[in-house]
Amino acid sequence: MRRSSPMLVSAAALTVALSACTSGGGGSPTTSAPSSAPTTGTATTATSTTTPGGATGTSTGTTKAPDPAASAAASSAAIAGIPAAAKAHTPAGAEAFTRYFFDVVNKAWTTPTVGAIAALSEPTCKSCSELEATAVALHGMTAHAREAPVIVQSASAGSRDGSGRQTVILLATQVPNAVIDSSGKQSDVTERSSIRREITLTETPSSGWRVALIKGL
Repeated sequence: MRRSSPMLVSAAALTVALSACTSGGGGSPTTSAPSSAPTTGTATTATSTTTPGGATGTSTGTTKAPDPAASAAASSAAIAGIPAAAKAHTPAGAEAFTRYFFDVVNKAWTTPTVGAIAALSEPTCKSCSELEATAVALHGMTAHAREAPVIVQSASAGSRDGSGRQTVILLATQVPNAVIDSSGKQSDVTERSSIRREITLTETPSSGWRVALIKGL
Protein backbone atom coordinates (compact mmCIF):
# COMPACT_ATOMS: atom_id res chain seq x y z
CA MET A 1 0.00 0.00 0.00
CA ARG A 2 1.36 3.42 -0.92
CA ARG A 3 1.94 5.56 2.15
CA SER A 4 0.17 8.83 2.56
CA SER A 5 2.07 11.88 1.31
CA PRO A 6 2.48 15.09 3.29
CA MET A 7 0.89 18.24 1.89
CA LEU A 8 3.08 19.02 -1.15
CA VAL A 9 0.64 21.52 -2.65
CA SER A 10 -0.80 24.11 -0.31
CA ALA A 11 -3.88 26.24 -0.85
CA ALA A 12 -1.44 29.09 -1.48
CA ALA A 13 -0.11 27.09 -4.43
CA LEU A 14 -3.57 27.14 -5.98
CA THR A 15 -3.53 30.91 -5.70
CA VAL A 16 -0.02 31.10 -7.09
CA ALA A 17 -0.87 28.99 -10.13
CA LEU A 18 -3.64 31.42 -11.01
CA SER A 19 -1.56 34.45 -10.06
CA ALA A 20 1.16 33.20 -12.38
CA CYS A 21 -1.13 34.32 -15.18
CA THR A 22 -0.26 37.92 -14.32
CA SER A 23 2.65 39.85 -15.75
CA GLY A 24 4.56 39.47 -12.48
CA GLY A 25 5.45 41.76 -9.61
CA GLY A 26 7.33 41.56 -6.35
CA GLY A 27 6.00 40.19 -3.11
CA SER A 28 3.91 37.33 -4.51
CA PRO A 29 4.46 33.81 -3.20
CA THR A 30 6.01 31.39 -5.66
CA THR A 31 5.63 27.63 -5.69
CA SER A 32 7.37 25.17 -7.96
CA ALA A 33 5.30 22.10 -8.76
CA PRO A 34 6.91 19.01 -10.29
CA SER A 35 7.70 20.01 -13.90
CA SER A 36 7.57 16.42 -15.09
CA ALA A 37 6.67 13.05 -13.71
CA PRO A 38 7.94 9.54 -14.35
CA THR A 39 5.77 7.46 -16.61
CA THR A 40 5.29 4.62 -14.14
CA GLY A 41 5.42 3.84 -10.44
CA THR A 42 6.00 6.31 -7.65
CA ALA A 43 8.56 9.02 -7.04
CA THR A 44 9.78 11.17 -4.20
CA THR A 45 9.31 14.83 -5.03
CA ALA A 46 10.14 18.08 -3.32
CA THR A 47 8.12 21.27 -3.48
CA SER A 48 9.65 24.61 -2.52
CA THR A 49 7.43 27.47 -1.41
CA THR A 50 8.47 31.06 -0.85
CA THR A 51 6.08 33.20 1.18
CA PRO A 52 5.60 36.95 0.71
CA GLY A 53 7.87 37.46 3.72
CA GLY A 54 10.69 35.61 2.02
CA ALA A 55 10.71 32.43 4.12
CA THR A 56 11.32 29.29 2.09
CA GLY A 57 10.43 25.73 2.97
CA THR A 58 10.58 22.37 1.23
CA SER A 59 8.44 19.31 1.83
CA THR A 60 8.96 15.85 0.37
CA GLY A 61 6.87 12.74 0.02
CA THR A 62 5.92 9.78 -2.15
CA THR A 63 3.70 10.66 -5.07
CA LYS A 64 2.11 8.55 -7.78
CA ALA A 65 3.02 9.20 -11.39
CA PRO A 66 0.31 10.04 -13.93
CA ASP A 67 -0.89 7.04 -15.90
CA PRO A 68 -0.14 7.70 -19.61
CA ALA A 69 -3.31 5.97 -20.77
CA ALA A 70 -5.47 7.93 -18.33
CA SER A 71 -3.78 11.20 -19.33
CA ALA A 72 -4.36 10.46 -23.00
CA ALA A 73 -8.01 9.67 -22.29
CA ALA A 74 -8.41 12.92 -20.36
CA SER A 75 -6.83 14.84 -23.23
CA SER A 76 -9.19 13.23 -25.75
CA ALA A 77 -12.19 13.85 -23.50
CA ALA A 78 -11.29 17.53 -23.09
CA ILE A 79 -11.17 18.00 -26.85
CA ALA A 80 -14.29 15.93 -27.48
CA GLY A 81 -16.15 17.94 -24.84
CA ILE A 82 -15.63 21.30 -26.53
CA PRO A 83 -19.11 22.70 -27.24
CA ALA A 84 -19.91 23.28 -30.91
CA ALA A 85 -20.38 26.98 -30.19
CA ALA A 86 -16.84 27.15 -28.78
CA LYS A 87 -15.33 25.80 -32.01
CA ALA A 88 -16.55 28.67 -34.16
CA HIS A 89 -13.81 31.04 -35.32
CA THR A 90 -15.86 34.04 -34.30
CA PRO A 91 -15.75 36.44 -31.33
CA ALA A 92 -18.64 34.55 -29.74
CA GLY A 93 -16.82 31.26 -30.32
CA ALA A 94 -13.70 32.61 -28.64
CA GLU A 95 -15.75 33.71 -25.63
CA ALA A 96 -17.39 30.29 -25.36
CA PHE A 97 -14.03 28.53 -25.62
CA THR A 98 -12.55 30.69 -22.86
CA ARG A 99 -15.42 29.76 -20.54
CA TYR A 100 -14.98 26.09 -21.42
CA PHE A 101 -11.22 26.24 -20.78
CA PHE A 102 -11.74 27.44 -17.22
CA ASP A 103 -14.43 24.82 -16.68
CA VAL A 104 -11.73 22.27 -17.56
CA VAL A 105 -9.26 23.94 -15.15
CA ASN A 106 -11.86 23.66 -12.39
CA LYS A 107 -12.41 19.97 -13.09
CA ALA A 108 -8.68 19.28 -13.42
CA TRP A 109 -8.01 20.65 -9.94
CA THR A 110 -11.03 19.19 -8.15
CA THR A 111 -10.97 15.69 -9.67
CA PRO A 112 -7.92 15.93 -10.28
CA THR A 113 -7.26 15.21 -13.95
CA VAL A 114 -3.93 15.20 -15.81
CA GLY A 115 -3.69 16.10 -19.50
CA ALA A 116 -6.92 18.00 -20.01
CA ILE A 117 -5.56 21.54 -19.59
CA ALA A 118 -2.56 20.81 -21.82
CA ALA A 119 -4.86 19.50 -24.55
CA LEU A 120 -6.56 22.90 -24.81
CA SER A 121 -3.43 25.06 -24.73
CA GLU A 122 -0.33 25.73 -26.78
CA PRO A 123 2.94 24.20 -25.48
CA THR A 124 4.39 27.73 -25.35
CA CYS A 125 1.71 29.00 -22.94
CA LYS A 126 3.66 29.31 -19.69
CA SER A 127 0.62 30.08 -17.53
CA CYS A 128 -1.23 27.09 -18.98
CA SER A 129 1.75 24.90 -18.08
CA GLU A 130 1.56 26.21 -14.50
CA LEU A 131 -2.13 25.32 -14.33
CA GLU A 132 -1.41 21.82 -15.68
CA ALA A 133 1.54 21.37 -13.30
CA THR A 134 -0.76 22.03 -10.35
CA ALA A 135 -3.16 19.36 -11.61
CA VAL A 136 -0.22 16.94 -11.94
CA ALA A 137 0.97 17.70 -8.41
CA LEU A 138 -2.51 17.27 -6.93
CA HIS A 139 -2.97 13.99 -8.76
CA GLY A 140 0.42 12.77 -7.54
CA MET A 141 -0.60 13.44 -3.93
CA THR A 142 -4.07 11.89 -4.37
CA ALA A 143 -5.31 15.32 -3.30
CA HIS A 144 -7.72 17.84 -4.75
CA ALA A 145 -8.86 21.43 -4.50
CA ARG A 146 -11.84 21.71 -2.16
CA GLU A 147 -13.72 24.10 -4.45
CA ALA A 148 -13.77 24.81 -8.17
CA PRO A 149 -11.21 27.64 -8.10
CA VAL A 150 -12.55 29.99 -10.77
CA ILE A 151 -16.03 31.44 -11.24
CA VAL A 152 -16.16 33.18 -14.61
CA GLN A 153 -18.14 36.40 -14.45
CA SER A 154 -17.69 37.44 -18.09
CA ALA A 155 -15.64 36.65 -21.19
CA SER A 156 -15.65 39.46 -23.75
CA ALA A 157 -13.96 39.21 -27.15
CA GLY A 158 -11.31 41.83 -27.79
CA SER A 159 -9.03 42.37 -30.76
CA ARG A 160 -8.12 39.94 -33.54
CA ASP A 161 -5.00 40.02 -35.70
CA GLY A 162 -4.38 38.85 -39.23
CA SER A 163 -2.91 35.53 -38.13
CA GLY A 164 -6.15 34.44 -36.46
CA ARG A 165 -5.13 35.25 -32.87
CA GLN A 166 -8.14 36.44 -30.88
CA THR A 167 -8.02 38.09 -27.46
CA VAL A 168 -10.71 37.66 -24.81
CA ILE A 169 -10.98 39.74 -21.64
CA LEU A 170 -11.82 37.47 -18.70
CA LEU A 171 -13.36 38.74 -15.47
CA ALA A 172 -13.60 36.08 -12.77
CA THR A 173 -13.59 35.39 -9.06
CA GLN A 174 -11.07 33.14 -7.38
CA VAL A 175 -13.03 31.56 -4.55
CA PRO A 176 -11.69 30.80 -1.04
CA ASN A 177 -10.09 27.40 -1.39
CA ALA A 178 -8.08 24.68 0.28
CA VAL A 179 -6.29 21.48 -0.67
CA ILE A 180 -7.73 18.23 0.69
CA ASP A 181 -5.16 15.44 0.93
CA SER A 182 -5.71 11.68 0.77
CA SER A 183 -6.39 11.48 4.51
CA GLY A 184 -8.96 14.27 4.40
CA LYS A 185 -6.64 16.84 5.95
CA GLN A 186 -7.34 20.38 4.78
CA SER A 187 -4.74 23.07 4.17
CA ASP A 188 -5.22 26.70 5.14
CA VAL A 189 -7.99 28.47 3.26
CA THR A 190 -7.09 31.14 0.73
CA GLU A 191 -8.93 34.46 0.42
CA ARG A 192 -11.44 35.44 -2.25
CA SER A 193 -9.94 37.59 -5.00
CA SER A 194 -10.89 39.13 -8.33
CA ILE A 195 -9.20 38.06 -11.55
CA ARG A 196 -8.88 40.14 -14.74
CA ARG A 197 -6.96 38.52 -17.58
CA GLU A 198 -6.38 38.92 -21.29
CA ILE A 199 -6.60 35.49 -22.90
CA THR A 200 -5.04 35.09 -26.34
CA LEU A 201 -6.39 32.22 -28.44
CA THR A 202 -5.06 30.69 -31.65
CA GLU A 203 -7.27 29.05 -34.24
CA THR A 204 -7.06 25.28 -34.75
CA PRO A 205 -8.89 23.33 -37.46
CA SER A 206 -10.15 20.49 -35.25
CA SER A 207 -10.84 21.92 -31.77
CA GLY A 208 -11.58 25.50 -32.74
CA TRP A 209 -9.08 27.24 -30.48
CA ARG A 210 -6.15 26.78 -28.13
CA VAL A 211 -5.00 29.10 -25.36
CA ALA A 212 -1.69 30.71 -26.39
CA LEU A 213 -1.24 33.33 -23.65
CA ILE A 214 -2.80 34.40 -20.36
CA LYS A 215 -1.79 37.90 -19.32
CA GLY A 216 -2.68 39.88 -16.22
CA LEU A 217 -4.37 43.26 -16.63
